Amino acid sequence: MFHMIENDHVVLWGRCLNLIRDNVPETTFKTWFEPIVPLKYEDKALTIGVPSPFFYEFLEEKFVDLLRAALYKERERSLCIVS
Repeated sequence: MFHMIENDHVVLWGRCLNLIRDNVPETTFKTWFEPIVPLKYEDKALTIGVPSPFFYEFLEEKFVDLLRAALYKERERSLCIVS
């Protein structure tokens, strides 16, 4: 079983951001992804903090698939590296 150590949620989110940056325009990245703060990672879920309910709703409406894909890819990559 894979266990992430303390602060690995920050590293995981950083890797997700690198992938996301390659898939959206720079202005979109700076506006919608840079303000996100990784809070914790447990039970295969990354909890993030966002500036407002509107921000959350916009991300969920426009970018939830990209967020899920980035997390899935980077989580799998972590498992391969540790295994």
